[in-house]
Amino acid sequence: QRLLCLKDRGTPESRDSNSSDRDVMTDYWSSVLTFLGHTAIVACSVMKVPQMVAIVKSGRTQGLTLASILLELLGFSVSFSYAYVSQFPLATYGESILLAIQTAILLLFMYWYDSRRNKSHLAIISVIYTCFVLTFLYGYLPVLVVQGLMLCTTAVFLTSNIIQIVEIRKNGDAGEVSEISWALANYVCIVRLLTTYFLVGDRIVLLNYVVSIPPALYILILVLYYKRH
Repeated sequence: QRLLCLKDRGTPESRDSNSSDRDVMTDYWSSVLTFLGHTAIVACSVMKVPQMVAIVKSGRTQGLTLASILLELLGFSVSFSYAYVSQFPLATYGESILLAIQTAILLLFMYWYDSRRNKSHLAIISVIYTCFVLTFLYGYLPVLVVQGLMLCTTAVFLTSNIIQIVEIRKNGDAGEVSEISWALANYVCIVRLLTTYFLVGDRIVLLNYVVSIPPALYILILVLYYKRH
């Protein structure tokens, strides 16, 4: 772990004392980070609920894009599958499972509340998605392919956010985009950045969160701005 990597100094007695103190502090911060990880899971369990409520209340999906939601679903699915096959602690990736489920529901809403969309496309997407996730989880993919797909999620999430940013800026209106959902998204990204760095140290996952925070924060700012003007 990277927590409290301090040098030993002084007499053997003082070094033993320092070592004991460091162990206590390391355990303390490890517990704090684990707790934050669990709060991220809780936040993610309701992150997209405000977005769902906004769509149901208005009966429309203005401001949301199908491409952005599809990319999010792909990214979350690869993330939790990669973490699962890598045997990471559930506290470090549990929210990806919850977010994948909620994003799938949003995808359903995109077809349900937009009469212009062909409902048969949803069935095709569902079959392809199920096969993809099962292939991942049952370990049919080589390790290098799995790592490559995880690296791609950085670009996937970034592209998803850029599409959402372009949609909001183009319309000059946030539409039904929920500021609460994006506030929670920013909180989770920051917490995950900390827990991944200190508790896991996986550079691929870490890069994903580092890249995700700036556009997510910008979307939140845009939504807050357009909701109030």
